[in-house]
Amino acid sequence: MRTNRTFDDLKVGATEQIARVVTPDDLYIFAHVSGNLNPVNLPGSAGDGPDDVVHPAPAMWLGSLFSAVLGNLLPGPGTLYCAQSLTFLGRAHVGETLTVRVTVTEKRPPQTVVLQTHLLRGDDLIVEGFATVLAPLTSATINDSVLPELMVARHRQVARLLAACRELPPLTTAVVAPEDANSLAGALAGARNGLITPILIGDAGRISDVADKCGLSLRGLTVLNVPSHDGAAARAVELVHAGEAAAIMKGNLHTDELLRHVVKSQGGLRGTRRHQPCLRDGRSGPAGPAAGKRRRDQHRPRAEGEDRHHAERDRSRAGVGHRGAEGGHPVRGARFFRFRSEHVSRSTEGGGKADQSDHDT
Repeated sequence: MRTNRTFDDLKVGATEQIARVVTPDDLYIFAHVSGNLNPVNLPGSAGDGPDDVVHPAPAMWLGSLFSAVLGNLLPGPGTLYCAQSLTFLGRAHVGETLTVRVTVTEKRPPQTVVLQTHLLRGDDLIVEGFATVLAPLTSATINDSVLPELMVARHRQVARLLAACRELPPLTTAVVAPEDANSLAGALAGARNGLITPILIGDAGRISDVADKCGLSLRGLTVLNVPSHDGAAARAVELVHAGEAAAIMKGNLHTDELLRHVVKSQGGLRGTRRHQPCLRDGRSGPAGPAAGKRRRDQHRPRAEGEDRHHAERDRSRAGVGHRGAEGGHPVRGARFFRFRSEHVSRSTEGGGKADQSDHDT
């Protein structure tokens, strides 16, 4: 609960302050919100100087901290900014604790208030200025707002996977119905990163339209025009049987439409092992990275050199996905099935059973 201070309640000399620790996430989020991508202010970026330089927080991020005191404490909820002057006397860096302080210096009826603003690191003054605000005229007590949580995803696990796959040849992959921005961008991102060589199967007109709207190029790619989802799924399975594709990637169609052809007893890809699609989610956090199928060694630290040994298996299980049409992330959120077609043999006479000694899904 927070209660504001009205213009009449405020007295010259009244002061409030908060403490704030500078974190890397603060600087990443500010870069996203402001659009200021100056590498000098981004953690882990070389910028224009030596690699061991500690990068300062953006000056305007420091200036924005005063609004937290003005809007929450003094005068509090209902305050409107009119002006802010800032003089930067020093720099702040990740890990430092800052004191953000405002003090009332003048009142101008009917509701204008001038406050001195100071930002300190210990006893060192690094930002000073004056804020002019309109103070609230009526008292109010409000509940603290609950904001949606933000997560800064660095995709360390995905970067490790991509590095492990870098020396491997791309898998020829039948992409079924990549007829929306997400699925098409995900497939092309996988191709750009050398994970797959996509064969796009679906309505060629829709695929072309999506590519044009999203600014994606289909140059050099194979596009098979199969307008129906059912037919596209069947064609993907045929490509695996023919040895023309080693994997199937799900696009903008229902999973059951795809699996109907994958698991059917005649002409499908059923073998001696159970099919299980895998989902790789590149998000960081307590629940990530999440996989649809947990390996027994998932939580075991890998020995040196073991990444390369498991890279091809991990790639097939991880799948290829996207973050959106603006470029996409190459390993995120897609359903991906891998088949070693050279081990699939099926008799078309006498109802023969599949012989599949090595079948990954």
